[in-house]
Amino acid sequence: MTKRKLLLLLVFPILFIAWFITYALASGPIIKDENLEKAIRIAINYEVGEIRADQLKGIQELVLRDSEIEDLEGIQHLTALVSLDLRDNNIKDISKLSTLTNLHELNLRGNEITNIEAIANMTALRELNIRDNKISDITPLQNLVLLRDLNLRNNRISNIKPLQSLDNLRDRLYLEGNLINDFTPVMHFYEQIQDTDFTIENVSSAEMALPIFSQNGGFFSEEMVLEITSPAPDAIIYYTLDGSEPDPVHNEKNTHRYEGPIPIKDRTPEDNVWSMIPTNKNVESRFWSAPQTSVPKGTVVRAAKFIDNWKSETVTHTYFIQQDYTIPVISLSTDSENLFSDEKGIYVPGMHHDPNAEKPDETGNYYESGTDWERPIHIEFFETDGKRAFAQNAGVRVHGAFTRRLPQKTLRLYSRSDYGTSRFSYQFFDEKPIDDFNRLLLRNSGNDWGSTMFRDAAIQTVIRHLEMETQYYKPAIVFLNGEYWGIHNMRDRIDQHYFETHYGRDRSNFTILDRYGNLEEGDEQGVEDYANMVDYAVTNNLNEPTHFDHIEKSMDIDNYIEYYVAQIYNANTDWPQNNISFWRYENRTNESNLPKQLDGRWRWYAYDMDRSLGSVEAEHDTIAWATRAIRESTQQDEWSTALFRALLESDEFKRKFINTFADHLNTTFAPERVIAIIEELQANIEPEMDQHIKRWNAPTSMNIWRSNVMHMKGFVRKRPAQIRSHIMAHFNLLDKASITILTEIEGGTVQVNSIEISHSIPGVVDPSNWTGHYFQGVPITITATPKPGYKFVEWKGTNNTQQTIELTLTNNLTLQPIFEKE
Repeated sequence: MTKRKLLLLLVFPILFIAWFITYALASGPIIKDENLEKAIRIAINYEVGEIRADQLKGIQELVLRDSEIEDLEGIQHLTALVSLDLRDNNIKDISKLSTLTNLHELNLRGNEITNIEAIANMTALRELNIRDNKISDITPLQNLVLLRDLNLRNNRISNIKPLQSLDNLRDRLYLEGNLINDFTPVMHFYEQIQDTDFTIENVSSAEMALPIFSQNGGFFSEEMVLEITSPAPDAIIYYTLDGSEPDPVHNEKNTHRYEGPIPIKDRTPEDNVWSMIPTNKNVESRFWSAPQTSVPKGTVVRAAKFIDNWKSETVTHTYFIQQDYTIPVISLSTDSENLFSDEKGIYVPGMHHDPNAEKPDETGNYYESGTDWERPIHIEFFETDGKRAFAQNAGVRVHGAFTRRLPQKTLRLYSRSDYGTSRFSYQFFDEKPIDDFNRLLLRNSGNDWGSTMFRDAAIQTVIRHLEMETQYYKPAIVFLNGEYWGIHNMRDRIDQHYFETHYGRDRSNFTILDRYGNLEEGDEQGVEDYANMVDYAVTNNLNEPTHFDHIEKSMDIDNYIEYYVAQIYNANTDWPQNNISFWRYENRTNESNLPKQLDGRWRWYAYDMDRSLGSVEAEHDTIAWATRAIRESTQQDEWSTALFRALLESDEFKRKFINTFADHLNTTFAPERVIAIIEELQANIEPEMDQHIKRWNAPTSMNIWRSNVMHMKGFVRKRPAQIRSHIMAHFNLLDKASITILTEIEGGTVQVNSIEISHSIPGVVDPSNWTGHYFQGVPITITATPKPGYKFVEWKGTNNTQQTIELTLTNNLTLQPIFEKE
């Protein structure tokens, strides 16, 4: 063998090993996020094979909207991008975008972004949309000298000084939905901007600038002084400290001219003012009484700038000194007459209270409704860290029916463009990824007022995963014009605006009915259609498939069953003759590929479930209550039970109702799960209950409050057994039987009727060894589903190889599916 050949034989393996090592180190996908990879594959028309960096370098335009993208790893290789659209994803970190310095257009709207430092070097940008994120600092924008179009709506921005030198920012500038008080940085070029969402009419830059507070509202450990300044040398600043609008002419008594720093101290020792005003005339047990102590107080400073006869917008900040709360705080500020005057105050009996009426408790200013009884208000929302996270002007009305007469009212908050901003753009509910609200409720806990203060919140939390709309919940402390007003339950309100923001369709296309089919909102045709559906159900034999199919095309049977299961479990006696509402989507344009919920069928939703979870005893037969033709106790017409009774004439519906109820008694309403939720909500407000009791004297003590919560937990422990007894009695069933499912969960899952036995289902603790209780004589359906890489073999010991089986239990039974690797 020649030396040359020998050398080649030695060198070749070395080169091969080096190449292999290099390949191994360099191999692996450059894009980690599956959704990002999928979107890019579509964009570059590359279905199969590993994406290489060189394939991305020539791409100049990319639209990746609404793709559920979370991780941008790999996007840094698209260095030639000129236009990038990442709207409506789940992106928090945009640091990988820092290399995309050729971008002219960037859309990041509708993500979870807080930090935009990656944008600082994108000096070629002409258009930038970062609306609907969580951005507070826009300093990185100060170098974007070519920027022409900027949308900053609905963030947490308070300082827009970084925009003041952007000489090309003239096409569009949107700032609505932020915490901006000072517009001075953009006033020198405001008139040149073609499209803005803040208006100025015949007002100079100096006039437009709002009074500038030296410190934003919030919680502080020590006393302080507040300075208020203005860039206009001829401006006079007036302020108030009682929540009213500063006005030296029409509110002379409460308006002060600013002449020097304002001392801010803890005002709690001062005399109570607003909390000493009686807010009802009840002769029942839940009447108004004065607070036991001097209530906590904040300092509300409202200031406006006056130049001759011109007045700026009012700036409002509330300051709390040496106060600490474990739940968020909401400060509501308005002229006291809007709440407490006899003539127009919405919170008091006032001139509209008639002691000689047949039912005097149902008269009073607070029973008035409609726009004539909506009052302007300013809202500030403080998170538990003490920082002011949200503030804007809005409208307020008293909300509710019977509960309006309670001393502490439920308030309904309205966002309107008339008040300056048409949306509440903040994620108030931690578990709900929505930051777009048109209405919000500050509930007094309804019929539960003076008892637990979270009964409705507890049950709606328990059933949140079911096939129906529910209201989210966050407890908050409310201050009215600086005085402590106690615990309120912050809730979202279900109406046309709710459906618009949740389903992305125009609100006018949603029809909402209540009770017997009364039109709440939407299309009047819905009233007739619903009445016809109920009449059809009542007058036809729903055991005939054609008739049942007809009803199923008009209403979502599964939603209806889960809704009834929830209400009956709760023993809600303020239902179904009251607090029952349903909705549908009017697909007037014949859209296709709509979500299931928008298929045009009637669906029921949960609200005002405060008379439940122990308001009556666990033994209450709510199935009988929900199926009576006429209610002896309330003399209600039969409309309230007619549809349910008609549907129960169908064997198919009856079977599904019984089994769905059993499914949820085994999971959703498992006592240990429901009690854990109750205890979590109890712990959330327990540190604040003592002060709330001192304010309202309801309940009368902490011991009574804890006893009320204990009673609720006692109901939860007893209720499943009672419900099973009621089901057996109502449907003439012989007995119960249990079924145990033993599953090797790495191989597959088992579904029993409507529930999958897995960790993803609330109430399933151990899916490998699960037992549920069902009813003898009622067939149940069980399905085994193998996971990828496995196959279903049989049900152990039965020789049954069918994945789906139907069983009618006569005794307790144990089943085990056998899954094998393929």
